[in-house]
Formats: sequence, structure tokens, C-alpha cells
Amino acid sequence: MSVQAKIYKNIDPSAMKGMIPLEFRTLLGTKPLRALCYTVLCFPGKRNHSSSVVNSASLLRALRKLAANKSPLVVIGYDFTVEAREILADFDATIFSQRDFSWTDESWARLFDPSN
Repeated sequence: MSVQAKIYKNIDPSAMKGMIPLEFRTLLGTKPLRALCYTVLCFPGKRNHSSSVVNSASLLRALRKLAANKSPLVVIGYDFTVEAREILADFDATIFSQRDFSWTDESWARLFDPSN
């Protein structure tokens, strides 16, 4: 199961709070955002928790849309798999998530296809 991100470009940190879902707004104050503008990937929440986990495939689909992006990256979501977090570390992204359960792409996929 994949989730799709909303992409916002050239966003001032002070404007982010009004653009993201209510459930994620309190996360923004937990890490400093010092750049003048950011590219923001916001993945949906308010779903069944397991279907709100962002795996590496969903993340890579969103990142492909940012081909020539030069702004620092902020990524917001309920939770991200270990592989997705590794990819985001390569991008030096700032991650805001409600959980860090340490799902892997494989363990998360097993929830939806027990025959794996």
C-alpha cells in the first residue's frame, strides 16, 4: 500500500504550520528550521496507522518529482520505514513524524500480504 505526498516548494518556515494537517502541527516546534525556505513533502495522516507508514517506494515516487530541487527538504508524516529514513538521511532532510516504530519495508508489507 502506498501513500502519496503533497509537495510544497519555496515555503517559509513560518508558513508551514498552516499548510499541513492539524495532527502534525505540534511536531514543527520540535526541531529548528533555520533556512529561509524549504521544500516540504507532507504525507497523509488520519488513516489506519499501518496504512500511514511511508515506505521507500512511496518516498522515492515523491522525491522523483523534485528532480532539480535546491531547497532544504522537510518531510512530514505519521511514520517512515527504516529504508525511507535512510534515503531521507542521504538527502539531509529534516523529518517530522509522530512515530518511529522501526518498520522495515518488508515487515510493513507483511501486514497487507501475509503470504510473504
